[in-house]
Amino acid sequence: MPDAREKVARWTGEARIGDLLLAHYRLRLEGAVPVGGVIRLDTRQGSFALKRAGEGGERRWREVEELGKHLFAAKAIRIPIPLRTRSGRLTFAGYVHNYVLLPWIAGKPIAFARPRDFQDVSRGLARLHEGARGFPLLSKGADIRASWIRLWEKAIQRMGLYRVAVEWSGRSVDVDSVLRDAAPYAEGMITNALQYLHRTQVDSLSPEVALQGRVCHGNLHGGNLLRDEQGSVRFIDWNRMAWDARARDVAQWLLYAYGRTGDLDLLGLLLQDYQHANPLREEELYLIYALFLYPHRLVRVLDRIYGEQSLPPNQAASHLMQAVSAEEKKFPLLRGFPHLVKETLGRSLPRVDWLERVSGNAGGFRR
Repeated sequence: MPDAREKVARWTGEARIGDLLLAHYRLRLEGAVPVGGVIRLDTRQGSFALKRAGEGGERRWREVEELGKHLFAAKAIRIPIPLRTRSGRLTFAGYVHNYVLLPWIAGKPIAFARPRDFQDVSRGLARLHEGARGFPLLSKGADIRASWIRLWEKAIQRMGLYRVAVEWSGRSVDVDSVLRDAAPYAEGMITNALQYLHRTQVDSLSPEVALQGRVCHGNLHGGNLLRDEQGSVRFIDWNRMAWDARARDVAQWLLYAYGRTGDLDLLGLLLQDYQHANPLREEELYLIYALFLYPHRLVRVLDRIYGEQSLPPNQAASHLMQAVSAEEKKFPLLRGFPHLVKETLGRSLPRVDWLERVSGNAGGFRR
């Protein structure tokens, strides 16, 4: 039976991973098992999580470390802080990838079998954002995400380029047939999101929004949420942390909850729970709705197929059709969210007229 070093070497492709861990952390492996996107390493000094460092590399994990210290000092929710190597770095280089070592959090994935599970996450997210408020991003040279308006305008340009490229290629494959319907749909929904931002005259970089906090987890879903042994919600996997308006996290979390349940009443509870712990401004509610309108999943799949070319051709069409289906399932949420906000928070959001009709193209807005 292979020992722990051989198992980790096979899982990572790093023939000398055991030597690297010994050299950088003085850790001798006694056991290992893959869990989600990490490998749990068992040693005499305790258990740790081995994870690829990701695109951000050393700088990203230094930001995570600084945020973790800030949250600890603020007596807010805790996040896993990476361990430093013997040379003082937060990441180390293997022969295949760069890695980071994190403390292992003893806990279980949240079942999301009852409303309380979702509500606990909303309260935890509110505490996380409240604790991160005032984190001195600019003084530490952190990158601030560009205006959503500029990013979304560029996305429309890319959709047009993909359509032109397909028409000029002369190919006749399944994914290109789907693109002819999906790309105009994506362009239309991005246009709706942009119109909404222009109509409400709010931007993710505005001072009013920035004062509410600029730290987002950036990848909220069930796989990155745990309930620890004390019953507290823990947010893990911080390699996609973003310097962005907290509305981005709130919208992503609400979309995840709606995708799992299809329950608008539950979203009302989640909004109320967040609001009681860390109130949202009216401008932030506009941003959340604009993020609902923006077809994130569809744009991402189209970029992977035609921009990055990172999806295998035999899988591209099915991924694209699934993305279209996921966006279409949001329509009840898009129609109902303004009413939901009015009922639960007493705030009025502009509505998109055409969403309340059976059919039609993007129209104006009304209150």
